Order: sequence, then structure tokens, then C-alpha cells
Amino acid sequence: MKYLKQIQKNKLKELRLSRNLKQQDVAKLIGLTSQDRISHWEKGSSIPSLINLFRLSKLFAVSVEEMYPSVYSFIQEGSQE
Repeated sequence: MKYLKQIQKNKLKELRLSRNLKQQDVAKLIGLTSQDRISHWEKGSSIPSLINLFRLSKLFAVSVEEMYPSVYSFIQEGSQE
């Protein structure tokens, strides 16, 4: 995956903790039955679907760019790995 390093540098855990939420809370609030996906997203081993990105954006009241600033910067720079 071209953007693996950038995906791993996300702010999901920071955003979750700043709102005093557990992974299980986030999962429930965005309609998931398990916190496993939240853990994978925070670690950067996977990335949320487009729908879940929007759900997270709404939950945390931030843009996708703010959740994944390294990916955004990488794209803005037009870099290719």
C-alpha cells in the first residue's frame, strides 16, 4: 500500500482519548458491534471505509484531513512511493 506510513500516523486514538471515549464507545457510536476495527484503524494496520471515515468525522467533529494529516500532506505534495 503506497500510503501505509502515512496511514499509520493518524490521530484517531488522540481524538478518541481527548473525548474520554473507549474503543468500544466509538464502535457503538458509529454503528459497529466490535471495537476490533477501531483498534486496527488507530494502529494504522487498516483504514476505515469511506462511510466510516464520515461517521468518525462527524463523531469527532473534525475533517478527514485532521484525522489523517500525513495522508493529506502526502497527497498535497504529489509524492509517489
